[in-house]
Amino acid sequence: MRFHQARHRKFDWRRGKRISHFERLVTWDKPVKQPATSSLSAEEWTALPKKLTVRYIRMGTEDRQGNKRNMIVEGRPLISEST
Repeated sequence: MRFHQARHRKFDWRRGKRISHFERLVTWDKPVKQPATSSLSAEEWTALPKKLTVRYIRMGTEDRQGNKRNMIVEGRPLISEST
């Protein structure tokens, strides 16, 4: 699953806890202020956990021309902490 909303986040492979050569666990903090573009109500926003731990997986792929590329996939949240 790809979190399209997370595209604005800068990616740094060194962040988080290393699971294997191709996997990392990274913690995302919820923004203090709800974004203006959010479709959530104020109650739904406050009910969201303050931290999410997601898994980054690095995968090697080839494009249509046969060039090799690295693709990073963000997996579903593994651990959520509500406080």
